[in-house]
Amino acid sequence: MEMNLKAYSWCVEYGIKIYPVPIKGKTGTKYKYVNGKRKKVLVPLCNIQADLDHNKVTFPEVYEQDEEMYQVINKLYEYYYKRSNS
Repeated sequence: MEMNLKAYSWCVEYGIKIYPVPIKGKTGTKYKYVNGKRKKVLVPLCNIQADLDHNKVTFPEVYEQDEEMYQVINKLYEYYYKRSNS
């Protein structure tokens, strides 16, 4: 996944920040390979929060803190950039 730096930079300049917020006490499980062995690891479950010029919006969807969640964050940066620049 590549971050759209133009959209990200524009959003930060105009006070739009999007970030994960871990849900206290909630974790999911993932499996990864360490030294050729499959290992179970715990990953935090998160909501995505957008700080839109000091107005916080928390999205209700729950994500594991992984690549998919960061793709959603990148798409949100692109959405706010395109919405304001079209």
